[in-house]
Amino acid sequence: DEGKSEMWITAIRNIKKNEELSYDYGFSFDCNYKDHICKCGSKNCVGFIIREGSRWRLKKQTNI
Repeated sequence: DEGKSEMWITAIRNIKKNEELSYDYGFSFDCNYKDHICKCGSKNCVGFIIREGSRWRLKKQTNI
């Protein structure tokens, strides 16, 4: 369907029933990351949903 996309996730180990899963959406620093505010509340959070490899750039820019 036009305008729709799919994503497939494969586990590298067996997942137990009722085990909590998480997914890092990880937008890049160069995209509109400011549109993706994170509200997780972690003391290590940079405040935006940004991929791990770009977080240092955001920390450097904002002095977090």
